[in-house]
Order: sequence, then C-alpha cells, then structure tokens
Amino acid sequence: MEFSIDIKDMSKKERKAEAQQCWKQSIALAPFDGSDEAAYHLGMYLGGLWHPSGKKYLELAAQLGNEDARKEFKSQVNILESYFDGEYEER
Repeated sequence: MEFSIDIKDMSKKERKAEAQQCWKQSIALAPFDGSDEAAYHLGMYLGGLWHPSGKKYLELAAQLGNEDARKEFKSQVNILESYFDGEYEER
C-alpha cells in the first residue's frame, strides 16, 4: 500500500491531521510494512509516555519490536527509579 498526498495547498492544521491519519493507516498494517515506526512516531507526536494516547501507541510500537519505543520506556523507568531512590534532581 502506498500513501501519496499533495500537501502544498493544506493548512498546517490540515497537514498535522493528514500526518496522523497516515500513521494510523500504517499502524493498521501491523505487524507488516514498518508499522512499528509509524506507531512510534504517532506516540511521540501525541505526547509520549506522559499522555495516555501517546503511551498507547508507544506500547504498540514496543510490542512490535521498535527499539526507540523500548528505549523510551527504559529511560522513563530509570528516571522514576532514580526519583524514588532520591537521586533525581529537578532542574
């Protein structure tokens, strides 16, 4: 399946909505055709692990084997562990 879009006449808001739609279409192909990357990018775009929608797609990306998504989860676990151990310093 190929995605082809002419965005030159779209507003910024329309382009963002179109990007989200393309990512969602690609995710629907899971686990084929690189959809783990689409899930990762959509998850990060929607707020990452700190937002329920972002977390949902990052979890999917990690389940599909996306290393960047797995690193996101690992980095957040490390932050939380250091916070509860008293090692985390707020900036």
